[in-house]
Amino acid sequence: MKRSRILYIAVIGFLLILTAGWVYSAQSRRTEQRKKNIQLNIQLVYSFAADDIGYGKFRQNLEDELKERGFVPRITEFYLNCEFYREQEEVERMRDYLNTVGEDSVDMLLVVGDQAAYSVLKSAHPLLWKHPVVLSNIHFPNEGQLKQYADAPVYLLSDEPDFKSNIEFMKRLFDRDNITVVYNQDLTFLGKCSMKKLLDDTDKKNIVMWRRQNGIFSLNIYQSLYDMAQKENLTIQDYFPQNKEPRDFTIRMFPFRYMAGLVLLGITSMPEERQYDTAFLLDKWDVSTMPVSRTLNIPSFSCIREGFNENIGIVGGYMATDEISAEAVASLVEGLWSGNGAKEPKRRELAKEYVLDCLFCF
Repeated sequence: MKRSRILYIAVIGFLLILTAGWVYSAQSRRTEQRKKNIQLNIQLVYSFAADDIGYGKFRQNLEDELKERGFVPRITEFYLNCEFYREQEEVERMRDYLNTVGEDSVDMLLVVGDQAAYSVLKSAHPLLWKHPVVLSNIHFPNEGQLKQYADAPVYLLSDEPDFKSNIEFMKRLFDRDNITVVYNQDLTFLGKCSMKKLLDDTDKKNIVMWRRQNGIFSLNIYQSLYDMAQKENLTIQDYFPQNKEPRDFTIRMFPFRYMAGLVLLGITSMPEERQYDTAFLLDKWDVSTMPVSRTLNIPSFSCIREGFNENIGIVGGYMATDEISAEAVASLVEGLWSGNGAKEPKRRELAKEYVLDCLFCF
């Protein structure tokens, strides 16, 4: 009995020493790496144009995070300008750009945004198999594309909107449950993905679609929107009363992308009393959503980092901020360059936090 106890203690002691040695070794490797000042050439690809908003302080935060980890980042930016080009033109533009990137001038390709990620993967450029490719802040990953790169060094940092948490956040701030959420409905790939996520996160009985054909500039688009609402058994209304206080929580869907200017102006001009129970919720970043948050005279909240703290009227939300996103990219880079690349997961969900713009807190 005594011999067994001694043996048990010896085994436990050995395991503790082994664990301590492993931890010390890992910390030593990390400390050594941070002292090396590793040169890192990053090709940073954005979805939109250089003069658009939505970039925030992501690059500056990323540079700071990388320097803390012992890297000397040299970042070259490329702007896809996806709102200006058609799909095939975007892919060709991306392929042409990657052709100009020399083997010795890139260590990693960092792609931010769904549109840029789609074009990069669609290009099937040889660089995608030779260097790490990090797809960051991807709200709705294209699973079909990702499967084609299962054996390539392509890493996904997904950032799927969390409607449920954002809506609960809004209710707490408004200090009431019977709020009205204004939602931007569209028929793009991202719009359909967002709609599916919204239906998964909320109760359909609370969703109401704007029915009036007047103001939508295409009959085919109107019919598609109407068919979608019928398929999902959503409530359809011809008129949304603006002066009447909602009895229950409601999500009002407006197809802002397809609405004529005067009609849009009339709808977005909410009475002052509605500013205390009605808010717009941003779920994706494109040309149709950027002006909406600016023109609405109701508070705007967001599920995504793009536009937050960029003076477009976004109060706050539950999101993966610039800081969170940059830290996640830097952490992944540190793992890849520490010799543990094979152990790094190919996809991760970005963390999120509740944030408020201090400009709206007083």
